[in-house]
Amino acid sequence: MTVNPTRRAHGGAFEITPGTGSLSSQSRAVYCGGAGVLVVEMVDGTEVVFRGVTAGSTLEIRVDKILAETASSPNEATTCIGIVVLT
Repeated sequence: MTVNPTRRAHGGAFEITPGTGSLSSQSRAVYCGGAGVLVVEMVDGTEVVFRGVTAGSTLEIRVDKILAETASSPNEATTCIGIVVLT
């Protein structure tokens, strides 16, 4: 399946901007179009920072939120671009 990260996709995938709140449905994976750092809140409420995410990566993680930055350290921010949530 090819996902165009510049448009909202249909059928179980949607682009998201970090920091926009809880997802409308639980993810089964997150695609990062551009390399960087990804900060998420897992479905159990745990905040996790993924560093060194490569462009075009699909992380098989169940998240509730894609965060703009960490709650504990504002210096850790999501820098990945083209983030698409797969549901």
